[in-house]
Amino acid sequence: MRELLADLLQQATRRGATAADAFVVADQSFSAQVRLGHVDTVKHAREQHMALRVFVGKSVAAASTSDLSPESVARLVDEAVSLARITSPDEMGGLPEAAELARQVPDLDLRDPRGHDLSPEEKIELARRCEAAALEADPRITNSEGGDFSDRRALRLRHQPRLRGRVRDVLVQPRGFPGGERERRDAARFLVPRHPQARAAREI
Repeated sequence: MRELLADLLQQATRRGATAADAFVVADQSFSAQVRLGHVDTVKHAREQHMALRVFVGKSVAAASTSDLSPESVARLVDEAVSLARITSPDEMGGLPEAAELARQVPDLDLRDPRGHDLSPEEKIELARRCEAAALEADPRITNSEGGDFSDRRALRLRHQPRLRGRVRDVLVQPRGFPGGERERRDAARFLVPRHPQARAAREI
């Protein structure tokens, strides 16, 4: 992914950008819902997308794509640079100076490296057990809006080099800010409907 970002920024400079930064996100999610012991819905999704911001002088434009093929990346660069050329200049626009960039990024503790790696069947069983525990907690609970299990894993990478020189002589310098983070979320929950009398009282 880092190589992809570096190549993207190099393409932008070759097409006339005087400064640029970019990020890429890879995301995977799963969710399963069980109602009264039966599987209701199961969803599994994968997503990745890339965004590019370019400056041509003081003019700025941005573009993004979920297609990371070489042809799509080339179109992304062309679109962003072309838009920047026709955008009105912003005297306050531009990337921060190299001295202002963070050199160390703290660990935000968004990912548990000890996290489980359950199969889809095991995740569905956790949702079923969660709902069953709720129904067994009190004999007055006779219905359920379902138990569900969901998880999400995401990787975000950002690269922001400092670009110097004339348009035909721009270099990507290693003083930039390549940063990234990983995120993981896991959750199991259940929903039970309100007691009929409480619902009636609320509606009145």
